[in-house]
Amino acid sequence: MSSLLTPRLSAFLLLYFALIQTVYSQHNVPSSLIDARAFGMGQTGVAAQNPTNFINNTAHLYFIRNTSIHANYQNYYFINGLNQINIQGSIPVLNGSFGIHLSHDGSREFNEKIIGLAYARKIATNSSIGFQINGLSRNQLESGNTFTLIPSLGAVIRIIPSLTLASQINNPLPIEKNKKPIAGTQFKIGLNYQIYKLLFLQTEVKNTSNQPTRLHIGIEYCPSEMFQIRTGYISNGIISFGVGIKFKERLVLDFGHEIHPKLGHSSSLGLAYNLFLYKSTSD
Repeated sequence: MSSLLTPRLSAFLLLYFALIQTVYSQHNVPSSLIDARAFGMGQTGVAAQNPTNFINNTAHLYFIRNTSIHANYQNYYFINGLNQINIQGSIPVLNGSFGIHLSHDGSREFNEKIIGLAYARKIATNSSIGFQINGLSRNQLESGNTFTLIPSLGAVIRIIPSLTLASQINNPLPIEKNKKPIAGTQFKIGLNYQIYKLLFLQTEVKNTSNQPTRLHIGIEYCPSEMFQIRTGYISNGIISFGVGIKFKERLVLDFGHEIHPKLGHSSSLGLAYNLFLYKSTSD
């Protein structure tokens, strides 16, 4: 079984991780976006197999080889009016895909809205890189609106058929206001390992500003092609579980639920729909 770390791919990895090391000391950060599938797996989404959206990693956009839309709703701790909503669309092109991202996070009084444009392309077999530029509008009832641009860079590297390495960095060069970043930097890196045909293990390390580095672990069991069972754990004590249902080639539904040791319960629901189907090609 041969490795896919070709000279071209090795050079890309060196440049990518050099960028991460350069900006890591500036690390201060925004809250992350996450889909329902990852929500039910300890928030381990950066290295997910067969993604239906690019919420967790911009590089996932390349692997969505159908024109599709995705919607995701998440409620925080069952508090009425406190939620996150994401809507994404993707259009595949030769060796790549374009995407659009719309997001609302928070309450009526305090919220963040994002509109983003993304592009991802193939860099090797089953490997991709993605870039997204987001316009972030932050609304606070007392202080008004603040706007900034947030770039994101993601990568997926299939090392061997059963093992995938992936990472994403959000906002590597923060824009400042009054000598403080409007939004900081976030870095996450993870692995997806296929234990056997029906069982996947995902691990992820995430570092965000003003928060401790956390370890995330998730497991996905696929008893059939149309049904998945998930569970996960985060090192701050959060446990999670979820399910996924696939209806032929058109529709995918995901549900995730988290239990925080102090704040209680949160749930997330996701829907992906393929508007136009294309014949699959070799990655």
